[in-house]
Amino acid sequence: MKPERSIARIACALGVFVFAFFAVHANAYASDEVIDNFTSSIVLQADGAIQVTEIIEYNFGDNQKHGIFRDIPLTAVDGPDIGISVNSVKDGNGQPYHYVESTNNSILDLKIGEANKTVSGVKTYVIDYTVTNVIRPFEDHDELYWNVTGNGWPVGIKKASASVFVPGPAVAEQVDCFTGPAGSTDKQCTPADFPGKAIYFTTKPLEAGEGLTIVLGIPLGIVNDTVIPSDGLRSTIQDITVSGTDWLFLLIPLLFIISLIGFIVFAISRIFSKPGYKGPVVVAYEPPNGLAPIDVGTILDRSVDRKDVSSIILDLAVRGYLKIRYTVKEIPFWPDKKDFELVKLKEGSSLKHPGEKILFDMLFDKRSSILVSDLMEKALDYEDQIKDITAKTEEHLRTAGYFDISAKEKADKMNKQLAIISTVLVVGTVIVSFLTAGLGILLMFPIVAFVIIRMMISGRLTNQLTPKGADAQAKIAGFQEFLKLTEMDKLKLLNAPKLEPEMFEKFLPYAMVLGAEEQWATKFEGLYKTAPTWYEDANHGAFSSMLLTHNLAQLNNSWSQVVTSSVPHSSSGFSGGSSGGGSGGGGGGSW
Repeated sequence: MKPERSIARIACALGVFVFAFFAVHANAYASDEVIDNFTSSIVLQADGAIQVTEIIEYNFGDNQKHGIFRDIPLTAVDGPDIGISVNSVKDGNGQPYHYVESTNNSILDLKIGEANKTVSGVKTYVIDYTVTNVIRPFEDHDELYWNVTGNGWPVGIKKASASVFVPGPAVAEQVDCFTGPAGSTDKQCTPADFPGKAIYFTTKPLEAGEGLTIVLGIPLGIVNDTVIPSDGLRSTIQDITVSGTDWLFLLIPLLFIISLIGFIVFAISRIFSKPGYKGPVVVAYEPPNGLAPIDVGTILDRSVDRKDVSSIILDLAVRGYLKIRYTVKEIPFWPDKKDFELVKLKEGSSLKHPGEKILFDMLFDKRSSILVSDLMEKALDYEDQIKDITAKTEEHLRTAGYFDISAKEKADKMNKQLAIISTVLVVGTVIVSFLTAGLGILLMFPIVAFVIIRMMISGRLTNQLTPKGADAQAKIAGFQEFLKLTEMDKLKLLNAPKLEPEMFEKFLPYAMVLGAEEQWATKFEGLYKTAPTWYEDANHGAFSSMLLTHNLAQLNNSWSQVVTSSVPHSSSGFSGGSSGGGSGGGGGGSW
């Protein structure tokens, strides 16, 4: 059989698959279908997550439909990958709707309604979900760049609005919004900011394919954690998908198959990686085996992240190696410049942990003090040291028996095999591209899927816990529970140790790395009134555990920008922003 005929038959078969795929969302939208009102309430949480409540008043007119579907991308061309957890889907009276949740090709799909029931007229859909990894960090502010409605609705939206609630009485740094089709910089919308709240609403109806996108600048220190930008590989895949529009009807089923393969292989990879501790949590009153904060954070989630590295600074301060000075420089007619100065108090020759040694030398190389702002400006110069901290910490935990050495060796062997196989596949793809005038583009997707799958398995193996590691992980979870407990009666029932100021300082670095700093500070309100010797505040005002924790959170946020500087940063909505930009978005329709 001729190759051309074989390809044609394959294309035909895939075409049938594509038809079936599109049939799920196929709609004959009547002209009288419209969204009467699209309201979004966004609550910003201190950990950087947002809770979104969408109220969609969908007018089906006289059409008999089953409900609506809502699609939200988990990726963004100009920003990080986000995570979405759906909390509930209800009607206007608070009664739950039946819905089916699925994720295909990095798009969360909610299909709301029942196949054996039809609806018409105006129906209200209240969709509540939590989004993580969405706040974008910049040198002088954090930012929420969010596509509220999405630009993928095939019906118009008469009114759209959004309200963003910020923790505490903070005033937004800046607000902006965009309307129109994707890429439009039209501003047929009005933004306004108040203490603790920002609101946005459209000033004219949105046509089909148009949407509302908002931008909110957040003062540093309000959010304790910020995003992990997407890696270059995923961006490359997106670029290939967009540019290959001529192959759209072949790519969709191919991507679906790749996702299915990835899910299957991920499930298989669990066999290679023993799970951590899964039993009941028993409250513990100190970290296990004298582990450093960076070790505690790493063992808990089996990876060295930004908070883990940041905890070293606070831990070194508590142990007397350095002092943290919080400084505020007044600038006339401009916001005050807040900064932190790290001052060396003693030499780091006695430090045992490899990560602590590397960071201490990085901070005080031929100098006795340094401003965190200076570190941020020269962050790329420290890229190798930050990577070295990660590698040496993981190696330290393997040597100490928490991570499985043999599993790491197996992962390294797999990575070498992957490099060889990937090279052969890429060369083969280039050859096929020349011979078939474009078919090689299709072959890139299975190759990328193969690479990702192998990396996934390798990653699961790299930091596999030993029995000792699993036991430590269980005790860390129990210690985290103690740090977060704020109910004094419950603490007494658990025979918890008496709360002393010295305990607050000693365990504060652990509370920061375990995301329990606010609860830990709350327990010591009224007990901790004097600034520690390792901390100095230029304001010289009233002191409290909550104030100290809040200021240290700003230090942690600034330092996080140093740690993540080697990864491409997200784009800002205030410079080059547009409708359809940012995270979130998507669209939906009726079915």
